[in-house]
Amino acid sequence: MNKIVLDGKYLHFRPISHILNLVVNDGLKTNQLAISKIRTTVRFVRSSSQRLVKFKECVGFAGITSNKILRLDVATRWNSTYLMLESAEPFQVAFDKLDFEDPSYIEYYGPNSSPPNFEDWDKACAFMKFFKIFYDAIKIFSTSTHVTIHAAFHQLYKIHIELKLAIMDSDPVMSAMGKDMKLKYEKYWENVVKMNDLIYFVVVLDPCYKMKFFEFILPQMYNSKLENESLTKMKANMLNMFNWYASAHDKKNELEKYLDEPNFDDDGNFDLLLWCKENSLKYPVL
Repeated sequence: MNKIVLDGKYLHFRPISHILNLVVNDGLKTNQLAISKIRTTVRFVRSSSQRLVKFKECVGFAGITSNKILRLDVATRWNSTYLMLESAEPFQVAFDKLDFEDPSYIEYYGPNSSPPNFEDWDKACAFMKFFKIFYDAIKIFSTSTHVTIHAAFHQLYKIHIELKLAIMDSDPVMSAMGKDMKLKYEKYWENVVKMNDLIYFVVVLDPCYKMKFFEFILPQMYNSKLENESLTKMKANMLNMFNWYASAHDKKNELEKYLDEPNFDDDGNFDLLLWCKENSLKYPVL
């Protein structure tokens, strides 16, 4: 059509993966000591073949059958820290046995530190359980083999709920971490009205959800006034974009017909791109 869609109104879209990284990094600030101790423990075992052999003996003594391989993280990349903790957690008892089996283990920490204790491991387990949803979301957004934008809002909704639950957690460390992360989350996604509407349009254009999805979800995330305002704005802006495209196709009623049709049942195997291909003649503009 020889020009930018609606003069570039929706051209600026915040990088979701980058923002999620910022959110998680704010939460990590309250867990640095426990994570640092476990990182040092993993580094100790991986620092020489003799120490690795001794560690494997401790694994045998403890009766651990896990086949996971210890991974050392990159401290500036939280997802690699998550994977490090996930690989180390099954061997907690074996690490504890190193205290008695290898005298150099305690010395490795120096006079101002010590190996991770039960409380440190407990915090690490809580961290892994909580951050798995962020790790899974990053994996979804990082793929290059299938469409991902229609999954964006679903992931943000899950994270929104997890942060609210974390704040209400009885553990003060977990609650503080949730508050720090929610502040960062709200810096970018608190105001549903100001967000780029493309993140909503792609959900509406998924035949499994359409507009009814937002009528159900938004009240759980925002107050009723903001919810009504956002739904009204969303419908008006989507119709505006549809009319912009329709001006080149003379198809004025596609959006209404699409929204009136019943939703598809999402059985986990629904292929959005295949549906678009099969319905391209029926809905050329959409």
